[in-house]
Amino acid sequence: MKPPFDEPSSRAGFARRALPLLVMGLLSALSCHKQAALEPPQGQVLLRVGERVLTSVEVEAEIQRMPAEARSLYTTPEARLRYVKQIIEQEILFKAAEARGYRDDPAVVEATKRAMVRKLLRERVGTGPAPGEITEAALHQYYEQHPQEFGPAALTRVHAALVPDRAAAAALRAETERAAAGRTAPERLAAFEKLAAGARLRDLDISEQYEPAGQPKSLFDAAWALTEVGELSPVLETPDGFYLLQLKERTPRSTKPFDQVRPHILRSLSDQARERKVQTLAHELATELAAQVFAENASSVRFETQPGRR
Repeated sequence: MKPPFDEPSSRAGFARRALPLLVMGLLSALSCHKQAALEPPQGQVLLRVGERVLTSVEVEAEIQRMPAEARSLYTTPEARLRYVKQIIEQEILFKAAEARGYRDDPAVVEATKRAMVRKLLRERVGTGPAPGEITEAALHQYYEQHPQEFGPAALTRVHAALVPDRAAAAALRAETERAAAGRTAPERLAAFEKLAAGARLRDLDISEQYEPAGQPKSLFDAAWALTEVGELSPVLETPDGFYLLQLKERTPRSTKPFDQVRPHILRSLSDQARERKVQTLAHELATELAAQVFAENASSVRFETQPGRR
């Protein structure tokens, strides 16, 4: 599983993230530096609830740690006032949640752990590739090696006749061959459709990427072995009965131009580069912490749902 990036992708993204990030910083400061009862607060008091005193100096310090683009969202007096009021509301909500014991809730603990990991990764790995780390040559190489990501796959459409026994399927094939001899492609298609009227006849669309959960592999191979419209396959035995295929249409792969998909490729390679950096960092920190990793036991983890367990 790839770790999520934590940087906003737009001004709207900053607006959604700026407040939670600031509140996280304030709450972190609260948990690490509880204010002494007799210590006078610095700056203007914005909120007093129990022993907690929120001041303008504290909020300003956290605002300065916000990204410049996030701070640029609050340039008018109205926007700034609204933002400070939201901070106060968040503090009140936090104190109410803390009073209800939510600090030790497993979901809260997990969210805090993830936030700490994201902060560590931002500091040690960064939020994107270094300049020159991903070259144009690498982008073009990815484009050539992964065409399936940049447009619809090639598709084969066949008439598929399902008959109950091999003899009937062989007879249908022989009759169609005789009726279609010397005929045009549309005439061969019409002949097969007419002669197979007594069978279970349907069209199958088969992608060039085989899907084990789809049609039997024998149908996939036979469909893609056909080269001319109207051509018939051999009789194919499957668990459902005996199939006879006729090529009806083949649509080639359609690949979008490189310039159109370049941003997608850059994101993919950036994700891969980041994942490698995270793995390297985890290995270094494991050594630093003298952590024991029992990789050979990883396969023992069960993903199936166990009866009576959640």
